[in-house]
Amino acid sequence: SRAVALVLDFAFTHLDVNRVFAGVLDHNEGSKKVLLKNGFIQEGIARQASYKNEIFYDEFRYAILRQDFEQKERSI
Repeated sequence: SRAVALVLDFAFTHLDVNRVFAGVLDHNEGSKKVLLKNGFIQEGIARQASYKNEIFYDEFRYAILRQDFEQKERSI
């Protein structure tokens, strides 16, 4: 979780990006929780978007905008 926070801080502070997004396989509950804890919002599900070990998996899509990050930082 700390690593995600550091990457977001760098991206929004030094790289001048407006949006960071991530895709998580449907069974990876730990990664979903880390993203939500860091202010990401689930935007949707790409059905059977990933193929691993001969199995198709849904991919949950998450994103955070600069304005979301800045608002979260102000509330801390």
